[in-house]
Amino acid sequence: MTGPTVNAVDAGEEIARLQARVRELTREKEHLLAIVDILQEVSGSLH
Repeated sequence: MTGPTVNAVDAGEEIARLQARVRELTREKEHLLAIVDILQEVSGSLH
């Protein structure tokens, strides 16, 4: 045997966990982009 074995259930659980994390990070990115847009608008109105 060359390395640890991963059964299909563990792999499926890992895929689901990673997909949930990607969704979470995508939402966070969208929120951060919205904040940047707001800050740019505020900054532009101050000049």
